[in-house]
Amino acid sequence: SADLWVYGSVPGTVNTTVFENLTYGIGSAAGFINTATLVFDDYVISDQAYLNVDALDQMSNPPGTGLIGLGPSAGSQILGSLNSSKGDTPLDRIFKQNTTTPNVLTILLSRTPENSTAANMSDTLVPLLDEQPGQITIGEVLSEYANITNQAKLPGLVDTVIQHWKTVLDPNGIIGPDGSKLNTVSGHTNLSEGQSDQLRVVFDTGFTSPQVPAAVTDTFYGRIPGAIWDEDATLWIVPCDYELNVTFIFGGVEYPIHPLDLTYIYSVNTTGDFVCAGWFQPLAENIATDPGFGSFDAILGMSSLC
Repeated sequence: SADLWVYGSVPGTVNTTVFENLTYGIGSAAGFINTATLVFDDYVISDQAYLNVDALDQMSNPPGTGLIGLGPSAGSQILGSLNSSKGDTPLDRIFKQNTTTPNVLTILLSRTPENSTAANMSDTLVPLLDEQPGQITIGEVLSEYANITNQAKLPGLVDTVIQHWKTVLDPNGIIGPDGSKLNTVSGHTNLSEGQSDQLRVVFDTGFTSPQVPAAVTDTFYGRIPGAIWDEDATLWIVPCDYELNVTFIFGGVEYPIHPLDLTYIYSVNTTGDFVCAGWFQPLAENIATDPGFGSFDAILGMSSLC
């Protein structure tokens, strides 16, 4: 998403009287578009447009919290409703404040020293060897990742419906657990960029479980001894002690997925043993068949971006 919203009161806010309802894959946030001063790290932005939310659906945010969208401004509903530069997104406002600021946004997702191993199982915590704090940078990159700026630039795909951070994988650009490339086929025609064997991929830090074509998840998990497809949950149940190795290829560069990010503890069975599931799941039917979400084959969410 590209929009900023806050649930509850904000000091010094000004109501534009324009109503908006921001919808997501799950849930929505509704209220009036307001303007207020936004302070983001060292950036101070006056009269920033945001949604002052008074109604949430399938979301649980305490007052004073919200969401800042860092997606392409073409997908901003607030910008569309105000139909002027007054509705520019926070990211665009930052870059326009100083045109010499490099148009760079980086996100490093965190790994905490203790991760809950399953939902509602707070008494079963697994310590991690390394702590990785999450960080966001705008206009610069972290010194330890300075080589990012020397990487090959990937094509940014334009979507006529809703814009995402979207690009293409290399031809057959997934290396499966057996070390061989998968034969990938895009589910979309009339391709403006790339070839039919290049999957259209969206990067979305707000999407927990990566979504890929069903044939890809079957290749990842279906060959594991003891793996079971759960039709109701639409995911693969797998043994917790089985380690997988999978790699995605962008611009000729191989990006391996950490084995910890390929499975997770899903539940506990009747004998008290952990039951694990695959993080990568088939692209949800309500997304795959809805042109309103845009034309893509996969969503690489949080567990594939760590």
